Amino acid sequence: MTEKNRILYIYKGCVYCEKVVAYIQQHNLDIPIVDMMQDPSKMTYLYDIGGKAQAPCLVTNEVPLYESEDILRVLNKGKEKGDD
Repeated sequence: MTEKNRILYIYKGCVYCEKVVAYIQQHNLDIPIVDMMQDPSKMTYLYDIGGKAQAPCLVTNEVPLYESEDILRVLNKGKEKGDD
């Protein structure tokens, strides 16, 4: 994986997901984005590691982080530290 082994799981059309996707694109972050509607098996994966298939979900090294504001806060901290 890239960007510290991160993957963002989303549902296309979700306003909270789009907010995180826009941030990733605006800052040219190399984080793969997976639409769970296109690959429903990823919902099962999120249930397995986090107990729910809520989106957006940023998974870093098999650890899920939910809530768009929390995700943006983590991504912004990484930008401040130069982790991109």
